[in-house]
Amino acid sequence: MPEYTNSSDNVANAEDNKANETGAILPMAEKSDYDFLTLETILTMILPYVCIFILAVVGNILVIITLAVNRRMRSVTNAFLINLAVSDLLLGVFCMPFSLIGLLMKQFIFGSIMCRLVPYFQAISVSVSSWTLVIVSIERYYAICQPLRSRGYRQSWGHVYKLIAAIWILSSLLMSPIAFLSELQPLKDKTKFKCRESWPSDQHLIAFSLFLDIILFVIPLIVMVITYSNIVLTLWRNIADNRAMNKGKLKFVNNLNCFKLDYNV
Repeated sequence: MPEYTNSSDNVANAEDNKANETGAILPMAEKSDYDFLTLETILTMILPYVCIFILAVVGNILVIITLAVNRRMRSVTNAFLINLAVSDLLLGVFCMPFSLIGLLMKQFIFGSIMCRLVPYFQAISVSVSSWTLVIVSIERYYAICQPLRSRGYRQSWGHVYKLIAAIWILSSLLMSPIAFLSELQPLKDKTKFKCRESWPSDQHLIAFSLFLDIILFVIPLIVMVITYSNIVLTLWRNIADNRAMNKGKLKFVNNLNCFKLDYNV
């Protein structure tokens, strides 16, 4: 006698057999490439990065335009400020967008060429900014503490252009190992890569890191502390001398008035 089966059971059995053949019992949602765009990520990471990027780009562009266009503001110090604004602009362009995207996507997606250029330009901009501040402090020191020596050659535009060119050339040479040694390295997921420097050994990496600390932080800090300390002492002495001179003048005027009064009497 043939066994009776319900049509709904037949349909359910057919679906189960089809699921078993495909190797999945329940359908799973595919993972999206934009799962990191949560509200928390937008508020705590993306929004601050975007604000800092806009302020850095717009602010430095306005500084460059203002100092370059206004003829009254074309001075030696302002030329170095323009150079500082250019380096800060370079840092903002090559640091903020690439760093943000790398943090969000947990990988470097811009290719091997940009892997060499991005950290290289970041390092150059930091070096240029640091040594531009050093040059400004030295120029201010000579202008205030050694005014006679600062005239002529030190205040000429040729001198300024040579210093700016030297800063960029030396910074490019000092940071060249970063460009040569940066490369894409695979992560645990072989389809993703990170941009890192590949040094021959850890000793080379430590030596270069110490070299950068000394060149970009220790020496500039020492020079600026010395120059600005001398500037403060010089200005303080000038203020004290002016006060003493004014007191002497006031005393002389008072004595002269007393003499006139006694004479008239």
